[in-house]
Amino acid sequence: MAAIGHMLGPYHIVAKLGEGGMGVVYRAHDATLQRDVALKVLPPELAGEPDRRARLLREARAAASLNHPNVCTVYEVGEADGQAYIAMELVDGQPLSVRLVERPLPVDDIVGVALQLADALAHAHERGVVHRDLKSANVIVTPEGRVKVLDFGLAKRVNQELADAATRTSTSIAEHGTVLGTLPYMAPEQLRGQAADARSDIWALGVIVYEMAAGARPFRGQTAFAVSASILNEPPQPLPGRVAAPLRALIGRCLEKEPARRYQRAGEVRAALEVLASGPHAGVAGSRPPGRRRLLAFTAAAAAALALIAGVAISSNVGGVRRRLFGAANAAVTSLAVLPLDNLSNDREQEYFVAGMHEALITDLARIGVQKVIAKASADAFKGTGKSLRDIGRELGVDGLITGSVMRGGDRLQITAQLVRPETGEVLWANRYDRRTGDAMTVQNEIVAAIAREVRGTIAPERAARRPAAHPVNPEAHDAYLRARFLFSNFSVAPDATQLAAAYAQFERAIAIDPSYAQPYAAYSIALQAAPQISMQSPQTTLARARAHAQKAIELDEQLPEAHAALAAVLFWNDWNWAAADRETQRALELNANSVDALTMSEELTTLVTAKSDDAAATSQRILALDPLNPFSRIQVGWVAFFSRRYDDSVRALTSLLELYPDHMFGRMFRAPVYAALHRRDEARGDCRKVIELLGPGYYNQAIGSCVWALATVGEMADARRLLDRLAHPPPGVWVDPVIMGNAYGGVGDIDRAMTWYQQGFDERAPNMTYMKVGPQWDSARNDPRFHALLRRMNFPP
Repeated sequence: MAAIGHMLGPYHIVAKLGEGGMGVVYRAHDATLQRDVALKVLPPELAGEPDRRARLLREARAAASLNHPNVCTVYEVGEADGQAYIAMELVDGQPLSVRLVERPLPVDDIVGVALQLADALAHAHERGVVHRDLKSANVIVTPEGRVKVLDFGLAKRVNQELADAATRTSTSIAEHGTVLGTLPYMAPEQLRGQAADARSDIWALGVIVYEMAAGARPFRGQTAFAVSASILNEPPQPLPGRVAAPLRALIGRCLEKEPARRYQRAGEVRAALEVLASGPHAGVAGSRPPGRRRLLAFTAAAAAALALIAGVAISSNVGGVRRRLFGAANAAVTSLAVLPLDNLSNDREQEYFVAGMHEALITDLARIGVQKVIAKASADAFKGTGKSLRDIGRELGVDGLITGSVMRGGDRLQITAQLVRPETGEVLWANRYDRRTGDAMTVQNEIVAAIAREVRGTIAPERAARRPAAHPVNPEAHDAYLRARFLFSNFSVAPDATQLAAAYAQFERAIAIDPSYAQPYAAYSIALQAAPQISMQSPQTTLARARAHAQKAIELDEQLPEAHAALAAVLFWNDWNWAAADRETQRALELNANSVDALTMSEELTTLVTAKSDDAAATSQRILALDPLNPFSRIQVGWVAFFSRRYDDSVRALTSLLELYPDHMFGRMFRAPVYAALHRRDEARGDCRKVIELLGPGYYNQAIGSCVWALATVGEMADARRLLDRLAHPPPGVWVDPVIMGNAYGGVGDIDRAMTWYQQGFDERAPNMTYMKVGPQWDSARNDPRFHALLRRMNFPP
């Protein structure tokens, strides 16, 4: 064994700090790096058994991979003179076990310490490191209130041997010194000789939280055998009456005897505590130390939040619990946002599934009768921002937020969800679902129904008739559908032909697996129409399939709003059947008044066909309220104003977008023609220069064509013709949109060529033909009889 004053490798041993079953700990000085360290020298019995020593050192090296402010850093694992040692960060502080000798902790400190412990465990578990010996003696609290966890991954072998001994003997705990402070924290599965995993650490975390709240341990006895029997067979000792029921619930779930009934990962415990800590009375967020400020004013609202998240008040009785806690006079929730769900699967491959569940919840909740449900694009803006729920609620203008998490692995699916009033932090409803992966749609329906009851919304009768579905959806088909939606969502943000083709393939796979599943048909129809509408692909390649899939979706499920919105788009952009498009749009809005797709179609009809600019402007504001952080919502406001010849309003809307997103190409692309219409030459030129700088292949035709017209309109003919020549010779594989070519030639004054291109656009059913009646870009051709003949053939009303 090492001696004070001697060297062990590069370490000069200064003083003994403590001793336990894992060896002796010294304060030592690292002569090489000139720093003090805690040097753990492993006991002689381990040093003499090579296999045990090697395994322990491997585990210590795994722990050395952790880098977290609440984990004591392992600097080095090594051997010198036949002696194995571990050099660690020297932490200045007091073990939590010592603090607990005097009295239980205040509730705010309990939550603060628990948050930091859960965060440390989550960090380790995500990296495959399990502590296996978490206890209050292994938790140091610094003078600043920072928690440091010691000895990650170092005690598996020792604990296993102690467990075996504890189940065979009645030796006094005091006589079995290494068991004292270890056995009372061991999970039942460890005592049964089973392998410890992350859930065993969660059990130990529950013991520590209990200990902080009660000032004693939950399982007690005069002998090791008695303690073991209590852990295996008895409920925890009753907590003192001063401990609030919600905190009891959290502890109780951590201390479930069966691992499957506990929180499955430390990240779930952390998420539960973070929801509590983000309330209006919280002093800190995340893992900030508790010493500087009060962590939590433990109000009734906060207590309810913790109880609900812990799973005490599930959907069947949560309303009654909430009314008892808060009274029955709470105002109804009238607007909702579903925040991005946390992916707790530790697998980026599952992002498509988590995003798909997020979008599905938004889509279904939009139909429960509340006034407003925020669209996915705006909800996604808060992913990873760390903003408080109160701030998010105010930014989105909603009085209800839904947060949650998804964990998917093998054939198991775990989803947690909670409905929170952001202004007060009050949790109105929460539940946790453990199901088979194939039950994802059933869980989705259950969440929607529970939230509908809680917000006092009314599910439309036709939706109630649809649940349960007429036939179960094949889980593989649903999975392919979610993959397709995820790929198409990525395409919508950054158009790319490869991404779009991959989305098409997954839609086709979903339909092939389950031909009676309506949603993939509707979504595929919308995806097929996307490329032609941004002038990326000819409608001749997609139109027939888009129409057929929309019609098939309606045939399979007449009450699916997305199906009617998809058919309305075909009828509007390609068939120019305005009356039928309006009927399908209105049917979609009857089924889902919060459908941004259907509202956009209504806005286009009133702007481009009936020229009711006031109605269009009102619809634009409704879209902006539903999707306030989506740049395209602001673009729609500006674009509608442009086609309504309200150019100053258009400039204001698009400028407000560009103040938020200076490099948004669409904002520049749409503002340049508005400046041109106002004869603001320098501004139009400046926007066009930026458009060309930002140009990507997904918007090749639209971007260049917009600038040709804008530059020509302000008299920059040489630049306009240079861009027109570039537009006429696109890169390989890029479709030349005849309508954009017509506008470009019209802009430079070549009306004959413009009309030739417009006729081709008519023949190809190009979507941009729909803008002809009111668009300023067509003004140069309005005196040509051929132009008016085309308008008549497109069935525009006078």
